[in-house]
Amino acid sequence: MAPSVRGGVTTSACLSTKRPPVDRCINTLRGKIEPDPARPTFIQTIRDVGYRFEVPNA
Repeated sequence: MAPSVRGGVTTSACLSTKRPPVDRCINTLRGKIEPDPARPTFIQTIRDVGYRFEVPNA
């Protein structure tokens, strides 16, 4: 399966057989935008609901 490109962003980094696709994509995104991906400030996990994008106060 070839990776698709939409708006200049490839989805191949989000493909995985070991983790749910959404979790893998969120972790990839966190690695790109979070200062410390292990302690996310922008993309927060809401247990049993999903994810929330939070803009920290400057």
